[in-house]
Amino acid sequence: MGIRIGNRCCGRNYFIDSITGVIPDLSCKAICGTVTDPAELPDPPSGCEFYLLYDDVAPRINTALYEWNELTGWNYHADFQSVQDVNGTFEDFEYEGLDGWQVIVNGVSYTGGSTTVAFDNPVYYIEVTFVSPEGCRYNVEPFGEVPCSWYWDDADISGGFVIYPEGGAGVTCNSNLDIQTLQVTYPYLSIIYSGSAFVGGFYIYAPALILSNWEIDYGSGQVPMTWLATAPACPEQEFRCYEFTLDIDLVTYPDAILYSINGLGVQAPLSSNLLTDEANLETSLNEYLSSVFGGVITTNASYDGTTYTIQVYNVPFYSVTPNIALDSIEIEKAPFDYSTMTRTQITCS
Repeated sequence: MGIRIGNRCCGRNYFIDSITGVIPDLSCKAICGTVTDPAELPDPPSGCEFYLLYDDVAPRINTALYEWNELTGWNYHADFQSVQDVNGTFEDFEYEGLDGWQVIVNGVSYTGGSTTVAFDNPVYYIEVTFVSPEGCRYNVEPFGEVPCSWYWDDADISGGFVIYPEGGAGVTCNSNLDIQTLQVTYPYLSIIYSGSAFVGGFYIYAPALILSNWEIDYGSGQVPMTWLATAPACPEQEFRCYEFTLDIDLVTYPDAILYSINGLGVQAPLSSNLLTDEANLETSLNEYLSSVFGGVITTNASYDGTTYTIQVYNVPFYSVTPNIALDSIEIEKAPFDYSTMTRTQITCS
């Protein structure tokens, strides 16, 4: 998907660098001017000979790279254009990359002469990068946006729930893994689900245009879903990594177990003995956290004789409030003797 945006849709990042050249070495020219129409290119130029054309006025959007030549005037290296439908989507695009230039569209690279390409499914956003034969990359500000709404409920959803998209057949959701079924039809849908024997909560991010007549059933009957708007578009998906540490003497506490996550009790095999069952703890913790937060989360547990450490990698995070975040891990050192691990956000590698 991505988006997965979750996975999505899975997440692509809708907020990338704006019109700026990414210069890998001194041989790469920097974009020194921007116009919205080729007629605006100065003839002849003065002190600036490498221009970006960027026109995001619907319905036809267009971008290209132009360079001045003393003999032939302004020539373009690569261009891209598409037409935005009235519902905000793009169905296809045209591109051209001359003399070895690449045009990367939503992560897929194209080379060669003028060609029209259809998207497998209409898209709400388009990311374009021009790449020179020497490998110089020039990112273009994205076209379009994914209009997004979100739904939040803190009801007890430990028994799962059923979503009825657009009044259609219900899709049973017991974990984030079940969301993949919905994302086949709704690739911009992203769901974060958290459930336990005590409390649950989840977000659903999706374009507003596909959310009409959606209903949900927690086990007591179908009810309409009340959607809240996000602005200006889908929240940016991040991936965060954490290190949890606890100073503990496992000789003194040989039966210490992982007791709770975010204050919610966990069951075996998550609560395996910390010292003698690290591998099983890691595997179980990976599966548990991935089902709660979505994505593919990995962990690493270790003990150096004084400090027990759990490192957690690639936890999806969305910049809205309220948010489901990995806040705490609690250890039961001995019966009814609990300690909360210290959490530090670390750089994802």
